[in-house]
Amino acid sequence: MLGLELAKCLTARSIRAADLARMMARRKTPITAQYIGLLLHGKRSVTPVTLINISAAMQLTEGEAQVLHRAAAIEAGFRIGGLA
Repeated sequence: MLGLELAKCLTARSIRAADLARMMARRKTPITAQYIGLLLHGKRSVTPVTLINISAAMQLTEGEAQVLHRAAAIEAGFRIGGLA
């Protein structure tokens, strides 16, 4: 679920995983393109702080960031409702 929502944000901004990795490195919060790929395919979980940093690097709106956080929480097993 997080992977799908993150992919939507990346696609909307024409950003690739490698681009996001470079953006994160510039913010002094490096993550690899491989890790981003694992997130996109649902093979890794993400911490709230990392998701905050990804949202900031991509300059997401508050609403877009909330969608990512909700998707991550649902993926982690929290029952907080669907994506809205």
